Amino acid sequence: MARSGASLCRRYGPFLSGATPVVKALLAILALALTSACSPTPPPPQAAPATVEALTPNGATDWPVTFTWKTSARPGGVCRVNVYDIAERPLYERDTREGRLAAPVEVQRLAGSRLLWRVSVVGDNGTVVAQSPLVEFALK
Repeated sequence: MARSGASLCRRYGPFLSGATPVVKALLAILALALTSACSPTPPPPQAAPATVEALTPNGATDWPVTFTWKTSARPGGVCRVNVYDIAERPLYERDTREGRLAAPVEVQRLAGSRLLWRVSVVGDNGTVVAQSPLVEFALK
């Protein structure tokens, strides 16, 4: 059981009455070190939350399309690209560890339609930890 420095001094003080000031100082430092070593460890600092910004495509776009973004997430982390129709119904989803993703032919078949897309950062446990707002684009 850990004791406070004051408790230790009360208990062992009578034995130290003949000790030199240097010995008393060393014992006081030792008592302080022992009591602080038993104190709870503070929690580790929290990492800043990841951010992600969808860059291209944006607005009227020619084929081929490459989805690009920038993120503060760790390099090599998983990013998820989602494409929706204008009513926000899901059309396409793909995970990647790259900072860009070439659109598949399925997206090209939607030329002339107004579409939306977003990119999300996926955490180690599979949950979305950050996502961009929806960005509208249309294939010419």
